[in-house]
Amino acid sequence: MNKPILLLLTLLLLTPVCSQADVQLTLPANVRVVACNGQNSSGQSCLTLPDGKNQIALRFEGELGRGKDAEYVYSEVIVASFEARNAKLHLKIPEVRGSHSLKRFNMDPQIELTDATGRSVTCQTAVLKKEGFQIQRDYAQELAEFNTSGSPAAIPAVSITAQPAASDPAIAGQMLQYWYQQADATTRTEFKRWLEKQ
Repeated sequence: MNKPILLLLTLLLLTPVCSQADVQLTLPANVRVVACNGQNSSGQSCLTLPDGKNQIALRFEGELGRGKDAEYVYSEVIVASFEARNAKLHLKIPEVRGSHSLKRFNMDPQIELTDATGRSVTCQTAVLKKEGFQIQRDYAQELAEFNTSGSPAAIPAVSITAQPAASDPAIAGQMLQYWYQQADATTRTEFKRWLEKQ
């Protein structure tokens, strides 16, 4: 056997298989994660989480309506806590078709979490409420406070290491959404045209 192949086999045998000892969580395209295990997050369609208890904060984001009546909306921030080991999980939320279903989801967030075999995984949920003006939110700080509450979705053991919010790319997205929603229909249309040219 030549030396390169022998070296490759040796490396493969000595390399620990650690990628299997974690949790892979796949999310729908219209769900954005804003925090994961106490850390601010910029949102991903697939997360790699440690084995054991995990907590994510997420929200629905999407465009409702068509043509001139189309409006980009997002739900309240939902906290979801669950426990899993060495699993591939899929998260689903109810279909949001209009303002009524969005309000229903905000009031009673039904989140379905299943493993690779389709079995349901227990998931505790709660709305992460914040009063007042909301251009910027420090989800890490909010979750630190939330996790001291008696909510079933709270995980007191989640360690919080707040990061500067200004460096989080999610903040820019939130600000764009806010100003888009403040604009009139003409300005929104002009913005969409500009965006398509970029």
